[in-house]
Amino acid sequence: MEHGTGTPRIDAAINEWLNDSAALKQAIAVSPAGKSPSAATADFLDNIPNANTRKAYYTVLRRFFAWVEANEVSDWLTLSGKQFSQHIRGIDPKREKTKSTGIPGKTQMLAHTVICNYYDHLQFSGTIPSHNARTFKPRGLSSHSNPTPALFPDEFRALFAAMPNLTPVDKRNRALVALLAGTACRVGAAINLPHRALQCDRGVHFVSLNEKGGRKHEVKLSNAVMPALEAYLSVSRTDDPDMPVFRRWDRKHNCFTDLPIAYLEAYRVVASAAKRAGIMKAITPHCLRATGITAALLAGVPMDRVQAIAGHADIATTRKYDRRIRVDANDDIDVLGRTLTLEDA
Repeated sequence: MEHGTGTPRIDAAINEWLNDSAALKQAIAVSPAGKSPSAATADFLDNIPNANTRKAYYTVLRRFFAWVEANEVSDWLTLSGKQFSQHIRGIDPKREKTKSTGIPGKTQMLAHTVICNYYDHLQFSGTIPSHNARTFKPRGLSSHSNPTPALFPDEFRALFAAMPNLTPVDKRNRALVALLAGTACRVGAAINLPHRALQCDRGVHFVSLNEKGGRKHEVKLSNAVMPALEAYLSVSRTDDPDMPVFRRWDRKHNCFTDLPIAYLEAYRVVASAAKRAGIMKAITPHCLRATGITAALLAGVPMDRVQAIAGHADIATTRKYDRRIRVDANDDIDVLGRTLTLEDA
């Protein structure tokens, strides 16, 4: 079986697991005309082009089938919602905070997503006529339970002002933060951005972003982004158009390498800047996407045009990043406070 591009070690591990899994070997398709569970599972993983995603999905499925075999579940193709619940709730959270709240953490949420997608694929392949995976939804697992935090404009200005601007690395960090908030782009698109994606047409600067599904998305670079970006490019410019814009720093040789900055480093940059600015929210690079979207909406940009800036295929996704309601609520409370003044009571 040939997988898409990725590490041979992962593909070898997947092939070995597919060949050795007793649960997959013994299961028979519920629908006679459908694919066998083993073939459908192989197709499911084979259709995931990204090696890291494929590894994550494989890990979830391997853990799921280990649970199936350990509990001697012979009818795993027709599990009830309660049985799916037992498996997902039984996954140990990795973080102590998640354990204390009882709300599903990322490991459980990923398991829920992968298993639902997997059973959808089994149904699509004709292996099963229907399934109950989506009838179970863990408590607290919704698009509104843990919304991505956003910085309001004054908070973002404080964060940016707290970032040092002395070394080449400082300039890189400021440029990255400015781009993330100033274009509301995904952090994955930013850290893998090649130099050829930076374009200029008659004095107007643009960036061509690679969005999910390989879509190209052009965004104008505003005056909020260009000063920081130009300051960084002045100390890191290269003639190679395929070289990453935001590159890692080699401490030993005091120079930028040819590799893009790692997500973990970008995370530390943003978290450190937020801490230095005295911001108590747990800010990540993805929060700057919500920051840019909220700032545009606060400035009066219509939702459909903000959707175009963010590159969302569905306007409902853009609405999930809207944090203006908190501002409106605070203003309403101020009005209520003035109305119910107790100074003379």
